[in-house]
Amino acid sequence: MIEASPEYEQNVSGLLERDDLTVMVFGYEGRTHALAAWAKDSPHVEEVLIAPGNGGTGEVGINVEVDLADLDDMQSAVETFHPDLVIVQRDSLLSLGLVDRLQAIGVPTYGPSQSAFRIESRKDWSKALMKDRGVPTADYGSFDSAKLAHEAVEAMVFPLWVKGAGLGAGKAANRAETMAEAHRLIDELMVDQIYGAEAAVAAVLEQHLEGGEISTHAFVAGAVHKMWLSMQDYKTIGEGDTGKNTGGVGGIMPVPWFDMAATEKAGEQAIKPVLDGLDFLGVLYPGLMVTRDNGITVIEYNGRSGDPETQLARPLAQFDIIEVIRRSLVGDLESVELKWKQDQHSNLVVLTTPGYPGEVVDGQRITGIEQAKAIDGVTVFHAGTAEQDGEIYAQGGRNLNIVGVADKPEKAHALTLAAADKIRYDGQPAIFRTDIGKRPPYQ
Repeated sequence: MIEASPEYEQNVSGLLERDDLTVMVFGYEGRTHALAAWAKDSPHVEEVLIAPGNGGTGEVGINVEVDLADLDDMQSAVETFHPDLVIVQRDSLLSLGLVDRLQAIGVPTYGPSQSAFRIESRKDWSKALMKDRGVPTADYGSFDSAKLAHEAVEAMVFPLWVKGAGLGAGKAANRAETMAEAHRLIDELMVDQIYGAEAAVAAVLEQHLEGGEISTHAFVAGAVHKMWLSMQDYKTIGEGDTGKNTGGVGGIMPVPWFDMAATEKAGEQAIKPVLDGLDFLGVLYPGLMVTRDNGITVIEYNGRSGDPETQLARPLAQFDIIEVIRRSLVGDLESVELKWKQDQHSNLVVLTTPGYPGEVVDGQRITGIEQAKAIDGVTVFHAGTAEQDGEIYAQGGRNLNIVGVADKPEKAHALTLAAADKIRYDGQPAIFRTDIGKRPPYQ
């Protein structure tokens, strides 16, 4: 349990009486832009602050300069601007314990505690929890040294997955087809630490599963969960699901072959069993593999809303996210009804800087954004961008998220492609996958 200040409960209950809230959202990625826009649309919100934000978030609120690696600096920003509500959904900040820090000084803050977030930040802990609660998951082994991992892999069946037990920006999970490849990936993870020291805390060697991947999300408050529509994200950089893993380069919502009944069933199997004792507040996101032989299997848990899943959901949602958060904070999530646009589909492509997911060079001027936004049914969320003198420049690997919404999946896909074709990087066509939503249906 988070040790909240005496003022915390009073400040939380006061949220229900206010229609002039100032909301602060921490982060800079596409998810942050989507959450800030979602919050801004609430009739209960007067002002949105984004810390630090990106080149596009200034359209919906005020960007606040802050160091996301410094808890003291983030607390100082909150104490300076006095938001009524803070939303934290960025993985690195949840792992740092930002929610705990802010609740301890009385600030209503939405997101899981550092302890509850272990369900994502420590894959070895999470896998053990799944086994304990009877949640179906792939066979695995966890090893806290490269030597032990190298020894264990000699007896394993291929293909298999080599994963960092800690956070790795979505990249510390790679499939090994051969023994030699597995040894190389173990060394990259634990010896070279190319995904960072946190990911390298242990290696998880995991059975490979065949089937259809599904992203399920649920708002969670204690023992109560409310499911989102199903989603499917695209992780690899190349067409046809080839190339290196990324933080996500596209997605669709809902998945045509995974309806709401299947989604609710997944919630009962993958979410409900782990809630007892977890004391979770926020969005819980189990990544699923729907296998032909074993039904639903949990690949891993994420303790926050996904990126790009949040951007997919925003245009289809017909509910007030601030009301969901207020009710969650006071222990009344059960009263909330999530309504979604009927017979509508969203399709998202991520525009990336050349070289991603490897080393990239910042500073390319991005043009055509307004022309893309002018297409009916298209929303553009900024991610790794910076604004200077009215111009937008690339900053980091994933720069823009383009979402198309239409009454048929193929129409939504056509919208995203038409909008992405408007974008230029230093005058050159943007880089993006053209096959998002083209995976064959899984039966």
